[in-house]
Parts: sequence; C-alpha cells; structure tokens
Amino acid sequence: ALRRSTKAADRTQREAFWERAWVGYSTALELKPEDPAYLNDGAVILHYCLGRDLDLAANMYERAFARAEEELARDDLSDELRDLYRIARRDSRNNLVALKAGRGGG
Repeated sequence: ALRRSTKAADRTQREAFWERAWVGYSTALELKPEDPAYLNDGAVILHYCLGRDLDLAANMYERAFARAEEELARDDLSDELRDLYRIARRDSRNNLVALKAGRGGG
C-alpha cells in the first residue's frame, strides 16, 4: 500500500523504511563486503527504492556479478550458496542493464 500511495506522509514513511533497510545492508556489507547477494540487494535499495547514489549502485552490481562468478567457480560451494549466487549473478546483470537504461529509481 505504501509503494502505491502518493500521500506525502506515506512517501515519508516509505523513504524512512528504505533508509533503514539501507543501513541494515550497509552493516551487512561491512561484515561481508564481497558477498554477491548483499552487494546486489544493497544496490537494489539504492537504485529502485531510494533512487540515489546510482554510481555506487552500478559499482555494487558490477562487483556482485564478478564475485558471484568467482564463487560459482568453486568446487566446494554448498548447493544453497550456489543457488543464492546464481540468483545474485542473474539479478545483478539485469539490474545493471536497467540502471544504465535509466529504468528504476525512486
């Protein structure tokens, strides 16, 4: 409901929610700065939800893709992480294309 609302109070509440989400992902990235899923998901918040720091979001998408490729090349990766990193690889690639095409953003 908040996403579709055009009321100023709802917009403020929505922005506060996504700012808190960004703080959470920033903290996760401090702990695991090369995690492909955290990189992609954090970039999604900047790109699609907050519509700011798009250069940083693009860099994060690129790093997410590269790190996912590196992780997926490992032989000892668990099935669970392999699935997660495949999704991060696919989504980071698609999200970067959307960002470069000017799609998304707050």
